[in-house]
Amino acid sequence: MMRILTVLVAMAGCAMAQQVFPSSQLGSPIALRWTPTRTVEPLPQWAAGPVQIEHGQAIIPLPAVWERTGIDRYVLTVVFVDTSDTGPIVEWRTKEGALHRLSNGLGEGDMPLGIHARSLLIPEEYSRAGGDLIVSALSHPEVLISAEVSPARNATVAALGMSLRPALVNKSGRAIDADDLLGTPPQPLGGDLRTGVIVDAELAADTVPFDDTLEFLVPIDGKLEGAVLLTEILGLAPEARVDVWINDHSAGELQGASFRLDDPSTISLGDSVVLAGWRGHSLYVPPHLWQEGENSIVLRIRDHTNVLGGRVSLKNTTLHLRFATKSTEPDTVLIEGLRAATPEKGIPEGITEAVSEAITAVRGDDSDVADDEEDDEAETPAVQLSDSSLPPLMPLSPLEMSSRNHLPPSL
Repeated sequence: MMRILTVLVAMAGCAMAQQVFPSSQLGSPIALRWTPTRTVEPLPQWAAGPVQIEHGQAIIPLPAVWERTGIDRYVLTVVFVDTSDTGPIVEWRTKEGALHRLSNGLGEGDMPLGIHARSLLIPEEYSRAGGDLIVSALSHPEVLISAEVSPARNATVAALGMSLRPALVNKSGRAIDADDLLGTPPQPLGGDLRTGVIVDAELAADTVPFDDTLEFLVPIDGKLEGAVLLTEILGLAPEARVDVWINDHSAGELQGASFRLDDPSTISLGDSVVLAGWRGHSLYVPPHLWQEGENSIVLRIRDHTNVLGGRVSLKNTTLHLRFATKSTEPDTVLIEGLRAATPEKGIPEGITEAVSEAITAVRGDDSDVADDEEDDEAETPAVQLSDSSLPPLMPLSPLEMSSRNHLPPSL
């Protein structure tokens, strides 16, 4: 069992983003396989011509999007065995014969991951003109399993959070970030973020082997109202389960994101269905399972069968925490008095002398009311009060901040 020790470190917004949706009205995608044998499924009517598939390479002609009604973009998905090499290369050849590199390698490169899947959004400058899409792994042709090109349409949606950049919505309804569609190695989501009583704490951002059992040690300073354990898993069989134990108490199973059997990253190998690529998993953990101080989180795999020598890995593992906080109820009379205090209305009756002084300070009026009445002819604007004038909440409970990430000896 691998044990990981981590320490917690203690924006909301809305932006318009353009997303791409697979276009189901245009029929089937262009789909081909290298494993177990080289095959090309019957071409849809929107295809530009026959596909050339060879050992370690495929050339897929694609029409200019303006020539096909309803097509705005093309999305390529490649399923391959990630052997820690650079992985399959993707290129675009124009109708004039110019060759452009879209991806220097779809592999993640850090460690062997087994069966993987990466999607690539073809840049509009190429899809507008049409050309040949080339997928190749000539140095290691055996890593190629399948490839699929789907037509897609553009749609504009609102995205909550300034860090979100959704660029593709797949058939399962999952939004894929723009950075994950560039054909470059994905960047881990490292670091911690605190927004009010919410803390997103990194447990392990980098890829971690998950052979059987994995433990995280997490110190918590403060009372929790609840927590969500989040992670991405690659290589887990669809029938497998991951049990979660918090401080030696069962918390349930990680729940995986929904998927479709016609998704290009869901493939069949023999009698097995394989979910290629990273898949999001999560589990809500109630507050009674946590304790102040050090907490143990143990993950255990069961009912898993490896396919093609694949392995299970985790990355971007985080805790989404909500801390309890104490607040001071504002003085209702004071607030209403401040909001009602204008030079025209004067100070409302029933307000104490202390409150009156506070209102006078807010108004910036150092003179007597009688003196103010002498200047009635002068135009005086009403005091405009914002929420910032109200008493603040009490400070939040501090969250221990340090960096003790390391890997203790396996249990």
